[in-house]
Amino acid sequence: MDANQFCVFRGVSNSSWTLQHSLSRMGGDLGAKERRVLDDFRDFANLELKAQAVEVENPWQLMAVAQHHGTPTRLLDWSRNQDVALHFATSDRRSWGTEGCVWVVNPHLVHQTLPALLKQDLCGSGEAAPGLMRERQMLRALPAVADLDRQAVGPVLPAFFFEPGWADARIKAQNGLFSVVGDVASDLADVLETVPRCARRVHIGPVLKLEVRRKLDASGRDERSYFPGFDGVSAFLGRNHCE
Repeated sequence: MDANQFCVFRGVSNSSWTLQHSLSRMGGDLGAKERRVLDDFRDFANLELKAQAVEVENPWQLMAVAQHHGTPTRLLDWSRNQDVALHFATSDRRSWGTEGCVWVVNPHLVHQTLPALLKQDLCGSGEAAPGLMRERQMLRALPAVADLDRQAVGPVLPAFFFEPGWADARIKAQNGLFSVVGDVASDLADVLETVPRCARRVHIGPVLKLEVRRKLDASGRDERSYFPGFDGVSAFLGRNHCE
């Protein structure tokens, strides 16, 4: 991986974890469950979605909002900021005795493996940042989630990283973006293994994890920064006042 290339980051508290999305852990017919979960999220959160000016008929925007607030989807959260990834790798007190890690991925290299026609539609000019796609590009090329599944042919599954067209204070604070894989049952880590030099993991042993956590807290890079409002303050206090 070229250190000068644009990279995105994801921190996990346990280095043995792969890049399996939350929807895949539900089991059963994942395609059907994905459709049902998104329909239910649209229905149950309808008033809040309207209040927040979310484009509910845009499946990628709807899925991004749902994912960022804990709904099971095929998306994974990433950040442009390595400190955000370090926070998530070190914030769980229960894992302080466990090795964590930060995934570092070059989206541009991943996107080079996309099917030619899909890459042409998605990787147009005017990208938000090198190697990232805009949600609008996705909606034009893939107006329905099922259109992505139909691209999942051959030995390499399509996978890409995109910037949401809608962002609340939390997404902005975390410099958030998302990854998606063209098979709802797939694991992004398996896809990354097929793309040379596109990804690496920075391991954080238990001793280093505590040191990183102390430095992040000392500089204010904690829950209060990355979860603006009452939720962040409460999470910060819960972690620091826990016996």
